Amino acid sequence: MLYKAGIFFFISMLIMIFTNSATAQSYNSIYLSETKINPADSNKVFFNFDNTNFIKNNEYFNKIVEGSTLIGLFANPKFTYFLCKDIKIEGGAHLLKYSGLDEFSQIIPIFTFQYQHKDLSLLLGTIYGTQNHNLPDPVFSYENYFTNNIENGMQVLLNKTYLKSDNWLSWEQLIFPSDTLQEKLTFGSSNMFFLSDTSNNVIITIPLQLLINHTGGQSVNINSNIQTLINSDFGFNIKYKVLSKSIKSIELNNYFITFYNNSPIIDTYFDKGSATYSQLIINTNNLISSVGYWHAKHFAAPLGNPMYQLVSQKNILDTKPEKQLLTSKIIYQTSLYKGIDFGFRTEFFYDIIAGRFDYALGLNIIVKQKFFLKKIKTYKPAGY
Repeated sequence: MLYKAGIFFFISMLIMIFTNSATAQSYNSIYLSETKINPADSNKVFFNFDNTNFIKNNEYFNKIVEGSTLIGLFANPKFTYFLCKDIKIEGGAHLLKYSGLDEFSQIIPIFTFQYQHKDLSLLLGTIYGTQNHNLPDPVFSYENYFTNNIENGMQVLLNKTYLKSDNWLSWEQLIFPSDTLQEKLTFGSSNMFFLSDTSNNVIITIPLQLLINHTGGQSVNINSNIQTLINSDFGFNIKYKVLSKSIKSIELNNYFITFYNNSPIIDTYFDKGSATYSQLIINTNNLISSVGYWHAKHFAAPLGNPMYQLVSQKNILDTKPEKQLLTSKIIYQTSLYKGIDFGFRTEFFYDIIAGRFDYALGLNIIVKQKFFLKKIKTYKPAGY
């Protein structure tokens, strides 16, 4: 077992050190949205066409989660109107289509109102979700970008020199007094404290994050239990910018993650637990590689990557109280054309206790095109 783990780590490190490509990017940069309003766009109307084409093949052979293949695309056509230098109004639709199905799996209206005042932004309607929250994969799965890309509710963003903060409420299911369904919502707070200037060669950040998943409602027609599941994490991350042609940066990320069931009636397998997660990340321009170690006890995360979970989705009898994983990710990202990005990723998981190896492969092309339509003359109130 230790021999297999050693070979796994050795191969991953060789790939990280000797692979070279030729514009340095962050871990999931191609999936991120532009959240700031540009004052130069004031009074302008644009048509935006965002499209993601994806293949995600999960070759999982463990007793926790089923292997699966996701292949399809989604498109977010929308009109954007910058009413003034600090207000944006956006409307459109989200269309999700899986290959092999004749119908769209999701057709969701998009409407966003955003007000920006200096470093602070307030959004109502469709918010900047999924990878924009910058949560670790065990807490909020990267795969949510493809399967649940749209989040609606309220969001407050703060972008200061030494603090980047994202606080949001995503309302997944609304109920009325006579409904028999339960309301579902998620509250999150993702905060990154920078202990050094981002222009320095050494950047130290402290992540402090919280995710609350609530299912409930006060209607007498609802018989199911109210459930509130909480994940939180605290970390210490160091990034060193290497002045080299082959290696651009080296990062060491460390997280302590907790799980707590704060429901009136505990109906989950574990009521509380914790985990530690450490990652070494090497950025060689277009190629980002990492190795990591995950150790969890009595841990669960309803929105996290199921590979890190302990509760079996196949058979509850296969649930174990502890899990140790060696992980590796190799991510290639490049721009094919302005506004068109290509991404390929491989993910490897070695379960130390079970002695089992799983992996996933993913490929996607992301299109983000912005077309100027016209400039509108608007009346400005006196004193504006």
